Amino acid sequence: MKTKVMRTAALLLFTLFMLSSTASAYSTDDAAFRYVGVVRILTTLKIESNGLAKTYTSVTLKSGYSADITMALEQSPKGQNDWEEENSWSTSGSGIVILSKSWFVPSGYDYRVVVDVTVYDENGSEVESPSNESAVVEY
Repeated sequence: MKTKVMRTAALLLFTLFMLSSTASAYSTDDAAFRYVGVVRILTTLKIESNGLAKTYTSVTLKSGYSADITMALEQSPKGQNDWEEENSWSTSGSGIVILSKSWFVPSGYDYRVVVDVTVYDENGSEVESPSNESAVVEY
């Protein structure tokens, strides 16, 4: 009985989430085994019903490493996979580096967030340049 109630509650929450007026995309890159200085890159994009695109990226670095991060919001005519930059932002830091920005976008396009990271060791030498992108959000 408890399992049935939990399944019903989970299905209800999922349905409510799917019916909400916010489109979103989420991508994570568990990079601990692929990169020297990066543990994880998390990238999300949510577009509210009024066209406010909320971009977010979080880069988790190993101790002794720092990074420069550029996050670009890109758009493409729906279904055409012809991406152009709508806006971009940059930051740098070490440990957990977060970059979060909002930007109003027009409807009728596909959107994604592309993140480029340049990682430096404790001597300031570049060691790698991973990237990550969110899933595509239609708006």
